[in-house]
Amino acid sequence: MIRASAFAGLCLFALMAGFFWSFSVVVMPGLGRLDPTAALGAMQAINVAVRNAVFAAGFFGAALLSPVLVVAGLVRRDWLTAAAGAVYLALVFAVTLTCNVPINEALAALTPADAPAAAVLLDRWVWWNHLRSAASAAAFVLLLGPWIRRDGPAAQG
Repeated sequence: MIRASAFAGLCLFALMAGFFWSFSVVVMPGLGRLDPTAALGAMQAINVAVRNAVFAAGFFGAALLSPVLVVAGLVRRDWLTAAAGAVYLALVFAVTLTCNVPINEALAALTPADAPAAAVLLDRWVWWNHLRSAASAAAFVLLLGPWIRRDGPAAQG
């Protein structure tokens, strides 16, 4: 059961790391090349599109799995597994809910006339996204550690 949870965590953390990384290095720089009105409209459209079952399965699946990894890691004294779950919960899931989602909601309320002011919100959003990108990658790497070690979940079954 722990091995399956850790494998699922690896997959989900990797998916989320790639998702956030893509925003950090491609999507947001691309929006930055647009005029403010077009960038605001594009971000608003992206924020509507991201509300789908496939994204929810990855994002919330990783969040639901994280406490399982924390508890399993603590019980087995596998600090890397416990840390992976804690990092995802605190620096990806919680940051998303407390920082990025409120910014998304503020952006949704703006009109094209507000586009120049949206730049401040988008800059803030990008900063928090960089944190989510790094944290989800860190959670993946932390969870990968026990798979590499002889005494990790892959060896213990």
